[in-house]
Amino acid sequence: MMKVWKSNIKNHLKAGFFRATVESVLLYGAECWTMTGKMRNRLDGTFTRMLREVLGVSWKAYKTNKEFYGNLPKITDTLMIRKLQFIGHCCRKKDEVISELLLWESKHDARKRGKPATTYVDQLRNDTGLSIAELKSIMGNRKEWMKLVNGVRVRSK
Repeated sequence: MMKVWKSNIKNHLKAGFFRATVESVLLYGAECWTMTGKMRNRLDGTFTRMLREVLGVSWKAYKTNKEFYGNLPKITDTLMIRKLQFIGHCCRKKDEVISELLLWESKHDARKRGKPATTYVDQLRNDTGLSIAELKSIMGNRKEWMKLVNGVRVRSK
């Protein structure tokens, strides 16, 4: 891959090739992750360092991330979109067990003292700003769900 990164190919082609190859491997199975703030920062930082290497932009160039990324979304924004697409797809598969378990929350277990761990459902609520009942009704309608996902995509740019 270094031959491609060091070549005279235009930067937008390098970035597209990078996203198609490296980003796919980096985010493999990530739709099921519950991301903490620390994990988000580390993932964004890793992606930025890798992309800087690919495009040949030194950190000493003092480019802000906004200048550096241009039209490229942050990796955590891409992950959030993929997660929402995946969860909507799974919810509509009524013949699969996942559709029933996806938004399940335990009603009997008391959470431990201190700041409770963020669950997958909590993170979904935070990403969309909707309650579980609202999520269930919107996920059932593919067109409405895609409007929501596309709205999140626009908001994250």
